[in-house]
Amino acid sequence: MVNIQLQDSVAAALTARASAEGLSLEAYLERLAEIDPGTDPSTISGETLVRLFEEASVDGPPSNTTYTRSDIYLDHD
Repeated sequence: MVNIQLQDSVAAALTARASAEGLSLEAYLERLAEIDPGTDPSTISGETLVRLFEEASVDGPPSNTTYTRSDIYLDHD
């Protein structure tokens, strides 16, 4: 076990993020630790990228909705 001292605001933000994802703070931090910031993105497998994006999503899984050009440029001439 390791004890880490954080400012109260940082601890609260991490706890809120963990809670929003249905995880304990410990589980959330363990998941963050699995993502090595020094990893070359080109070496990450597609399956891992999909898993990371899905886990990072706070609004649920990706939408299957498609948009027309007119939908995208609705306010443009």
